[in-house]
Amino acid sequence: MMDHNQQTFDHARIGEERVMQQHQDTSATPLLLTMDQVMKKLQLGRNKVYQLISREGFPVQRFGRAIRFDPDAVEAWLKARNGNQ
Repeated sequence: MMDHNQQTFDHARIGEERVMQQHQDTSATPLLLTMDQVMKKLQLGRNKVYQLISREGFPVQRFGRAIRFDPDAVEAWLKARNGNQ
């Protein structure tokens, strides 16, 4: 039979594991992508991504000077672009 201290420790450990799992779940799929993430995923340079934004309507979210990309919008844009070529 477990003593009270062991039960308390086990409950704290289980709670900590749940918090870590929730953190991993949310951090694994960011809501928006950074420029570096988009560059890596598309295997393009920064200048090319900026060209796509200014000349071809590549979807972007601006927060002041910060630029972020919605992964779903990027995927939809790529599918539409491939259909037009």
